[in-house]
Amino acid sequence: MKKNTTTMNPRYNPRPRAGAIPIDRSFRGAAGILLLIHALMSVLLQISWTIMPDGFFGISKKGLNGFVFSTIIMQGICILLPTLFILLWFKMPSKTVTGSSNATLSGIVMSIAVGIPAAVVFIGLNNGFIYFLSQIGITLPASPLPSWTAYQGPRAFVLILMVSVFLPGIIEELMFRGVLQGSMESEGGRFSAILLQAFAFSIFHADPLFILAPFLAGLLLGFIRKTTGNIYSSIFAHVSLNLTILLMSPLLPRITSNYFATTPSLQVLYASLLSACIAAVALIPLILAFSSLSKIKSQPREALVFFPADWKFILASLVLISTLLFVYFTNS
Repeated sequence: MKKNTTTMNPRYNPRPRAGAIPIDRSFRGAAGILLLIHALMSVLLQISWTIMPDGFFGISKKGLNGFVFSTIIMQGICILLPTLFILLWFKMPSKTVTGSSNATLSGIVMSIAVGIPAAVVFIGLNNGFIYFLSQIGITLPASPLPSWTAYQGPRAFVLILMVSVFLPGIIEELMFRGVLQGSMESEGGRFSAILLQAFAFSIFHADPLFILAPFLAGLLLGFIRKTTGNIYSSIFAHVSLNLTILLMSPLLPRITSNYFATTPSLQVLYASLLSACIAAVALIPLILAFSSLSKIKSQPREALVFFPADWKFILASLVLISTLLFVYFTNS
């Protein structure tokens, strides 16, 4: 008698996992391994950058070439290479990473539009969080990142535009909303995947003054990736967010984190929150509009997985939190 191999296979599931296309192997460990590799390489980069003498090979740590060099190393070596390695190692299908839907013109336009008010809202709320920390007695460190206005000239602006807007908009989306969110969604983490990748995206920045804003951005970008069914829309939203923050620093200095950290006054707080409220008038309808693009309704109802990652994801998070604390005490 011929055995029914499909029912005897413990990994066989006749119903597709919620939030993903049907797959025949598990990607549960992909998110944790990728985040752990990135975390360890980031620690190595942080240590190397700290002990490297200023002016080494003509690189000024506080200059434009140092900023560009460190950013390219972080994006290329610590993010892109581990991401490509995981894609090849797990042989993840493109639909799991980039999504099963093609980008539409309406989705792209909405993604670009939503990034503009989102940047103002998130920075304003982040400033409110910083003010709260200052009021409960927590010492605010100096910002570990240079101000955009520190570098003048068209050449500097073009370089900053490339390494701070377009490069992370593509590479970080491939890692966080692509591999991390995609792999956890394939395990049934329809909503927990968005929350976990947003948490990782927040501590990944390793900036004590920039925690709440990237967490909220991670939630928004994860939501866009989920509702549109592809990461191309979230890439456009990410680029729009970064570009708005870049332009907002010189135009609206009183609501940017660097300015607020040095002057935690009620006037700056009011300016930040007022700007956030005004921008929210445009942000909320745009977020609601994405519901019309949602791909969730067509998926079968299944039991949701609360934690669709593994212990390596937890370990990597602890390493990134340690890096964040190191930056905090170094700059305090």
